[in-house]
Amino acid sequence: MGVLIISALMGVALAADSPESVGDLTISEFMAEPQEVPNYTGEWFELYNASGKELDLQGLVVRGDTDSGFTVTSSVIVPAGDYVVLGVGDCDDYTSCSSNQYNGGIAMDYVYDRTTFELDEDGDTIRIVFNSLNIDQVSWSSTWPIQNDYALQANTNAYDLEWANNLNHNWCSSDARYGDEALYGTPGEANQPCDDSNLDDDGDGYTEANGDCDDTDPYVHPGAYDGSVHDDTTGDYTLGEGCCGNIDDDADCDGVRDDGDLDRDGDGYSEINGDCDDSDAERNPGAVEEDGYTGVDDDCNDCVDDFDDDEDGYSDCPEWSSPFDEDPAQADCDDDNETAFPGASEAPYDAIDNDCDGFDQCDVDGDGYLALPETVCSGLDADGDGVLDCCAEEDFENHPDGAKVEGDCDDNNAAVNPGSTEGSVETGGQADGIDNDCNGTIDDPYQDLDQDGWAGSDGDCNDDPDDPNAIFIYPGAEELCDDFLDNDCDGLFNDGCENRGKYASLEGGSLCGLSPRGSNKSAVLLLLTLIAVVVRARGERSC
Repeated sequence: MGVLIISALMGVALAADSPESVGDLTISEFMAEPQEVPNYTGEWFELYNASGKELDLQGLVVRGDTDSGFTVTSSVIVPAGDYVVLGVGDCDDYTSCSSNQYNGGIAMDYVYDRTTFELDEDGDTIRIVFNSLNIDQVSWSSTWPIQNDYALQANTNAYDLEWANNLNHNWCSSDARYGDEALYGTPGEANQPCDDSNLDDDGDGYTEANGDCDDTDPYVHPGAYDGSVHDDTTGDYTLGEGCCGNIDDDADCDGVRDDGDLDRDGDGYSEINGDCDDSDAERNPGAVEEDGYTGVDDDCNDCVDDFDDDEDGYSDCPEWSSPFDEDPAQADCDDDNETAFPGASEAPYDAIDNDCDGFDQCDVDGDGYLALPETVCSGLDADGDGVLDCCAEEDFENHPDGAKVEGDCDDNNAAVNPGSTEGSVETGGQADGIDNDCNGTIDDPYQDLDQDGWAGSDGDCNDDPDDPNAIFIYPGAEELCDDFLDNDCDGLFNDGCENRGKYASLEGGSLCGLSPRGSNKSAVLLLLTLIAVVVRARGERSC
């Protein structure tokens, strides 16, 4: 039985893998300047197993900037997601030893000889190598925040990622005390978040606490696309500096360098193509959301368990689209209506936003005026509130082309709307049989509106059907005295009378230039009457 147990234990040990990929092990913490105990007994560093599998460190080579370094000569097993501490110990000659009695009381997993590897707080490197592959390294300088008696720790956003170790801002001093002396660190345990972990320093929407492994670069965060740069001119993705990280880095903070260009699960999609889980071939932008509520985003559109209920090709969530697309993908605005989805043909005046742009089509001719609801959807009042459901001006206040105004009496003719003008002789227009200004009267200037036998196009200077005096005003009419009207439309009022005035036409002239064109006629008549009284009182007959 004992042999079987030993064999089983040996089998477990033999089953551990060696570190074989960049980032399998990361340097997560180190003590470079202990003061409570001597450097030659107090230095140590910690490794984190980020490989996802059990590792054996035997054969791992550790080097510094100038030291010869050392090789781990015995089996040191590190479970996946666990830590291992390597450091110097105490002995009579302070060169090689196996005791941790004078190292602050921490439990070291491997003791090395400080004469071959020592840490310089003013600037040095810890580099771990296996089979000539640089697994990880951290290099620091005197500008790094190294304090006496405090271990420097990688922030929790970075210690399980292989490339963030050379970023100064991802390191901070630990304030957790260990051992019997006034020493601070978390040897062999998870690190603490740095104090500023909740600040989004680069403004990319991610803090260090929620996974930003480089909070000084807005193109590096868990939602980035690793390994490529998008050329806005050609539309191609190329390696190099820019929006998607640099060559040989980890722009999406997942612990793997330049994986955005790699289709690791062989499903035809890389991360740069929108694969939200490049380790699962069943999840990619081309997948179909599985039936039922699985709690998985199968089609990588950032929505879990979304379905196309009306089977029009769009669900409530947009399909995945590159962040560089000028027009990002849209969601189905009405997943119960198969005629409503992004890009659908818009049916005018049906109170349905068919193409999901936020508005129904109510300005077909594009003249900026909405069709009159009572003429295009007179029976459309689904809720019975007495208000027609389509083409209300208040529903178009935020229209991308500007606010729309109701009142278009012909929404198939851009020349017909309340802001248009009727053809007139003054402007060189002709009667066209159309109510261009939507005021309810066709060709106003070409009709005898006041029924005095003259139209505006014939020279009638007042053809207003609502003015009771208009019937007495037309070319050749008898000039009446004391009415302050230009009855004969010759530009003078009361000509031939004692109170004769110049430029009296209410449509075009004024008494001594005081009556501007377009003034309210009643007010003008009152003003003229008052002026005439004053003129007579002074015995004056002209200006």
